[in-house]
Amino acid sequence: MNEDRRIREAFDRELEPPSPGFSSRMRSALVAPPPARAPRRWPFGAAAGAIAVLVVAALTLPHLFAGARTPAPAEQPGVVPWADLPAPNVAQPFTKPGVPACHASQLTFDVHVPDPSYIGAGPKDTTFWDVRVTNSSAVECFVGPMLDIVFTTADGPLQLKRQEWPGDIVYLQTGLWAGGEISAASCVEPRITRMTISPGKGLGSVDVDPGPAGGWGTPCPDRSGTYFVELFTDAGQGGALPSTETAMQAPASARPGEHVRFLVSISDVSQVSRGFGPPRPSPTPSPIVWSTCPTYHMELEGIEGTFHTYRLNCAAASTIAPNGTETFEMFIDVPGNAHPGPATLVWSIDGSPEQWARATAYVPIES
Repeated sequence: MNEDRRIREAFDRELEPPSPGFSSRMRSALVAPPPARAPRRWPFGAAAGAIAVLVVAALTLPHLFAGARTPAPAEQPGVVPWADLPAPNVAQPFTKPGVPACHASQLTFDVHVPDPSYIGAGPKDTTFWDVRVTNSSAVECFVGPMLDIVFTTADGPLQLKRQEWPGDIVYLQTGLWAGGEISAASCVEPRITRMTISPGKGLGSVDVDPGPAGGWGTPCPDRSGTYFVELFTDAGQGGALPSTETAMQAPASARPGEHVRFLVSISDVSQVSRGFGPPRPSPTPSPIVWSTCPTYHMELEGIEGTFHTYRLNCAAASTIAPNGTETFEMFIDVPGNAHPGPATLVWSIDGSPEQWARATAYVPIES
């Protein structure tokens, strides 16, 4: 593909144009952040652990690349251009050196309802199962926060599209497992006779008979729809609720050697506590002034060599008024020797978890 064609295709697909000088390096469009997951509507054995993991991961996990090149200033209203302002590492990489993504042949998949009483009962207009993924091989490997699944009935496969969830990758030593949930909402799917489950593109698949699903309600009117999968460990404790919100726009996938552009938006908003008990309103937010310029770290979890820390481009940023938002341009390099598999792009300001929220996006590496 020649350079002019690459430029045209990149601009045709992007939501916003990149900084001048980098258009030829863009491969895929920026996409909207994954839809927020609705809270569980039924008792679920791992629910408390899942909530705790998500909170702690959002607040404590460290997480781009020292070799990123300096782009020209972005000519985009409302977007602060990226600047090459390296800073000492405060956090540490999440990725373990030398640990590959799990192949399906290394894993054992156990899919079942959490309790037989949920069959034909439980949450209305929902089809769901528990899932446990165990590393049955002799070497450590990791799985992503989601699974690719083809659902098959007696009449053939359903056309269900996966909803994205930007959780962390999960490392599994021999015999250890990741737990989670598989669900399809809004209606009740016909009896699923087979699930073809894969940990990611190019990593193989395994056929599983999930047995009857939990849930009841209105049968689905056709064979299309969506499904949701989340995997997590049972580690972690609760944490503080940040006084800001952070959202990310990132590509749906990336390739080895690619220079990936993404956007991070920080919002100064009032929030309420999401812990157990009655909600407690937060104080009216104060403006965010960049007089003390913070550092941030980034990483593609699962891909070695992608962790690095930079200082935010505060000189080009505006004060964020209460309930306002500022958007920052970011870049990350995927090493040329990166192997295809699950990866989660993580971005976080180095600072108090009571103030700063991190942002994540599932960005698997494809060959």
